[in-house]
Amino acid sequence: MLFIGGVVVGFLVGKKYSNGIINGGFLTLITAVNFGTILAAAWLITSGIAAAIASAFGSSTNSAYSGTGTSMDYSNTARSLSSSETSGTIIQSILVLLVLLFLLGILIIAGPVGGMLGVYLKKLIVNRR
Repeated sequence: MLFIGGVVVGFLVGKKYSNGIINGGFLTLITAVNFGTILAAAWLITSGIAAAIASAFGSSTNSAYSGTGTSMDYSNTARSLSSSETSGTIIQSILVLLVLLFLLGILIIAGPVGGMLGVYLKKLIVNRR
């Protein structure tokens, strides 16, 4: 989406490659802020709803099964992780973090590269006339 938007912005307003890069970069910034705001609001709303549901139903369902009557009694389900399970979860966490960083890099690069390509296409079409 950012790449195509960058191409359109670069094609419409770009006269130099630097203009396409700057306009594509601003498009990336605006899109990232908007999506970040939307995702943060959705996360806060869903976590608030989940917390409300958990507090409404948590104590009545857990008190029937636990001897103490509290909803936070997880002693029966707790177990210690072996070292291989712990290292596996650490490696998985690192891999997820690396993938997220890679996707963030692509997000940052897509708009400016699209803007530069838009300027190139505009120059290509103008020079053919």
